[in-house]
Amino acid sequence: MMHGTFPEVCALVMGYDCAVGGALVENGFQQWLGTRYGRPELAYWQHALNVAFAEGDVTGRTELSVEQDSAARDTLLDLLDQFLSDA
Repeated sequence: MMHGTFPEVCALVMGYDCAVGGALVENGFQQWLGTRYGRPELAYWQHALNVAFAEGDVTGRTELSVEQDSAARDTLLDLLDQFLSDA
């Protein structure tokens, strides 16, 4: 059962990306984020964490509070929306 947590939304994004042969993440969203934020080496979910938490590089963060999870999820969905609007 999904609860809409950040990891679950990431899994949904990756599942969709696999279903469309990499047409979302691998062939667009990842590059868009890398160009926009100047860190092409980061995965899309790492970008979402860094944007959500302006305190600096949080790419190694493994546990999120409920509030942090909600902020990360909302940020990821906002970034996807912006990417799809630009496409």
